[in-house]
Amino acid sequence: MNSSTATENYHSDSTDNTAERIALLRLQYHCHLLSNFNVTREANETYCEPHYDKVRCWYAAKANTTVIAPCPAELRAPDHVVAVRYCGVDGQWTNLSDYKQCIDFIDGKYLPKDDLSLLAPTQELSRSVFIMRDIYFGCSLVSLFFLCITLFVFCYFR
Repeated sequence: MNSSTATENYHSDSTDNTAERIALLRLQYHCHLLSNFNVTREANETYCEPHYDKVRCWYAAKANTTVIAPCPAELRAPDHVVAVRYCGVDGQWTNLSDYKQCIDFIDGKYLPKDDLSLLAPTQELSRSVFIMRDIYFGCSLVSLFFLCITLFVFCYFR
């Protein structure tokens, strides 16, 4: 590998990194604007500043509160599947946003007890589906057989 190739690779990597940082700064700026528009701050209260964590924008929140936000729209998760973040007493966000419910929803692990439509198929359910399929197929064959007899009789006695 010659020195010009190494220089070109370094230049390419730094350009990609710079473009990524600029995009992140734009998203953070957009997050601050949205937060200022959507959150009314009370005087003499400590707040965590708005923060974009590369997944979603967390608006400004009062200190010592837990903020609940919907999962990213791309997941099409139900409203009760949420992401959580804690704003500390000192007005600083905890290091991590908790997307556990969102991730569990993607993996199919998050199944609310009251929503039976989201239940994963069990072996027993799969077996009953196969039985119903076989019954449907058998009845279709019987129907086809009688249709053929009916057409034969109709054509023969016409």
